Amino acid sequence: TELQNICNEIIEMENPKQSDTELTKLLKKEYDLSKEDTDSILSMVLGKKKGESVSQKELDVLKKKCESYCMICEINPNDKDGLKNKDAMRNRGAIDMFEPGSTMKPLTIAMALESGKYTPNSLINTSPGSMRIGNHTIRDTHNYGALTLTGVIVKSSNVGSAKIALSLPYSTLPTFYKRIGFGQRSAVKFPGESAGLVLPPSKWNISEVATMAYGYGINATVLQMAQSYAMLANHGVKMPLSLYKLEEQPKGEQMISAKTADEVLLMMEKVTMPGGTARQANIPGYRVGGKTGTA
Repeated sequence: TELQNICNEIIEMENPKQSDTELTKLLKKEYDLSKEDTDSILSMVLGKKKGESVSQKELDVLKKKCESYCMICEINPNDKDGLKNKDAMRNRGAIDMFEPGSTMKPLTIAMALESGKYTPNSLINTSPGSMRIGNHTIRDTHNYGALTLTGVIVKSSNVGSAKIALSLPYSTLPTFYKRIGFGQRSAVKFPGESAGLVLPPSKWNISEVATMAYGYGINATVLQMAQSYAMLANHGVKMPLSLYKLEEQPKGEQMISAKTADEVLLMMEKVTMPGGTARQANIPGYRVGGKTGTA
């Protein structure tokens, strides 16, 4: 396709050390493209540079459906020889598991708020920027001192997340993750869809629960992550996902209180504001929320 050809041209001409912003400027300068096409090419280029596929899911929270579900990978289905690469044909968004990292922190905070022990302004002492658990040291990038729960998300504090999880019975966090959909297949029922992995109760010890709080020691799919974030955006109601246009709207399930979901959303908005870790995601005139993470 035309976009694929442009993608290949950009890869050949670009400096591998270029930032995403510089790459976007190059696309605007050299090609007369719409914003949508520019974004599509940027995703393709980034995926090829890393030698990986790029999965994307867009869930329409208001319509309660999967608005788009695409995977960009380096394969031409019209090339019979290319079809021999079965790995490139995997639907990674539903099949592949990964450790979601810090993108789980909003859910950890939601669990804390639901416990009744915390409020958005509760203070967590993260000094001196690290904590020792057995032979393992959990670290933050800086010593943030005392942080509110909002601050834990905005600064993406591993120490804060771990201390919150460990302040409650060790079963609280993994049980919460399982209740909202992790460790089980979604209603999409895609062939070969992974259930992800939440460790069994016998493994719910201090070390595993601490790392689980900031997204390690747990395996998830892109589909599960999209569904959990849609639940937050839908005032705590989880809707069964579908790849089909349904005649009747399915009934959702209230997983967390609307108050908790709305409070976490406000925290996620601050991630994109000055002082947060995702300032580049801020769009003037729009409310944007999110969470950075290293999978």
